[in-house]
Amino acid sequence: MNPVFLWETQQSLSWAGWAVVAALTAMIFAKLKSRDWPPSDVLAVLVLVSGLWWTAAGEMQVGRIVALVSTSLIGGAIGSIAGFLFSSNEEEQAVSKVRDWLIGIITGLTIAEIGKQGSTVIAFLGFLAKGHEEDLGIHASMMVVYSTIGFLFLYLNRELYLNTSLAEARRRQKQAGSIAKELPKTLPDPERPGSELGHAQTAAQTEGVDKFIASVELAVQEGRPVTFDELATLGRSLYYRNDLERAINYLKAAARLKPKESDSLNLMIAQALGESKGASAAARFLDDWIDARSAPVDAYKLLGYYLLWDETRLVKAAQCTEHYLATHPQDSGALFNLACAAAQLFAKSGDGKDKSKALDNLGKALKLHPAWKESARSLTGEDGDFRSLRADKDFLELVA
Repeated sequence: MNPVFLWETQQSLSWAGWAVVAALTAMIFAKLKSRDWPPSDVLAVLVLVSGLWWTAAGEMQVGRIVALVSTSLIGGAIGSIAGFLFSSNEEEQAVSKVRDWLIGIITGLTIAEIGKQGSTVIAFLGFLAKGHEEDLGIHASMMVVYSTIGFLFLYLNRELYLNTSLAEARRRQKQAGSIAKELPKTLPDPERPGSELGHAQTAAQTEGVDKFIASVELAVQEGRPVTFDELATLGRSLYYRNDLERAINYLKAAARLKPKESDSLNLMIAQALGESKGASAAARFLDDWIDARSAPVDAYKLLGYYLLWDETRLVKAAQCTEHYLATHPQDSGALFNLACAAAQLFAKSGDGKDKSKALDNLGKALKLHPAWKESARSLTGEDGDFRSLRADKDFLELVA
């Protein structure tokens, strides 16, 4: 082959390579900066253009094309390592140590190579072009081109996507931790006077919570990873803001991530269902949870409470509450709920045992927490739980 023609061909292909890298660099930077084009699409275009260049430079010869592809991949790997080293440091300590080691190794190798006047690099390129020494210039060009592309692709991807995403995720996690400290981890008793509900509702209305809710919801909408703690705190915040539908959705999403750590979330879901969709919806949710044999004893208390609105399941309401009281005998709210269930059963059956159970448990509840008297008096109307006892002497003495 004519040496002059060969040199001119290699020059043309080298300039073509630099034209490729310039065009791809401009495209990658513009698209990644505007975030209109995901990195996967940029990579697809790069592979397509590279395939055309490899085929033309290798003159349709498989051996030469394979050698050129190998050189390009090695160059891309070297450039990617450099892009990793020089992009901003948002990693954990262990990754930072790897960065420092790599910088030290590369610095040492670079100094050694300068001392050898680049002989190792030339020998390496000669090895890649072995059997096709006329392609040495093309190999060198592709090594530089793909090193540059690898550097820019990883550097821009990390700076514009990964590092910002990591920073945003860590900021959300920090916010979730601070907000969670202000919100009770266990629910206030739905019927107990003087609960801490008011404090939680106030804590959930701050500007910091507004920003946290907006950032986590944006991450969810964009399909970015969101942690269990973030979803749980978001759900709790929305619950205490009385935004129950959204609260239920996020609490369920968090519970799906860590089912074994979600007892308090499921209890809150049940209460949110009870407040937004009625006692029957809450009871169905609790029934399913208990049937799965994974519910804590607190779920029985809550189910016993919501079943008070279902006249066909009053016996079940009493059984659930008694199951809870077996381990929490001093819970005045549960004692009051059991008195309500027994009073309703007495209204239906007229059985003296039900009346005695109602008065006995009401007495225990009032002894522990006298404020239940007002609640008992308010439940003596036509639809009240204690309607059957409103004229009873013993009942009137208890609530006087």
